[in-house]
Amino acid sequence: MQAIKFDTHTYVKELTGAGVTPEVAEIHAMTVAHAFGMFIDGVVTKDYLDATLDARFSAQDAKFEKRFAAIDQRFVDLEMKFDKRFAAIDQRFVEQDLKFEKRFSNIETELGFVKTAIGSLNRQTYLLMGGVFIPLVLKLGELL
Repeated sequence: MQAIKFDTHTYVKELTGAGVTPEVAEIHAMTVAHAFGMFIDGVVTKDYLDATLDARFSAQDAKFEKRFAAIDQRFVDLEMKFDKRFAAIDQRFVEQDLKFEKRFSNIETELGFVKTAIGSLNRQTYLLMGGVFIPLVLKLGELL
């Protein structure tokens, strides 16, 4: 696509209309056309600029996406690592709970045995007291 149009024929007509000889006008038009031709390579069109920028931005976006994907993967790896550690800690708490439950159960069983023994001792104490005090009370009743 041509960025700048330069009509040499119209330019020669304008110069000759202004009083320049046709030979000089043609040489001048050819010189200007040649100068435009040399500099036209340095002119950037909108389409070229858009295409170039789109390509550069796409490449930059791809770099960012790749980098963000790597960072996201690191977070996933860390999360899995912490999940494993927390699972191990949770397992240790479960094991401790089981140990405590077993120990408390043993203590409650032993406490039940102690309560039974105390109950038995209370009955024996009542019987002993009855065996000792009843005869004394009866003797006291006889004395009175």
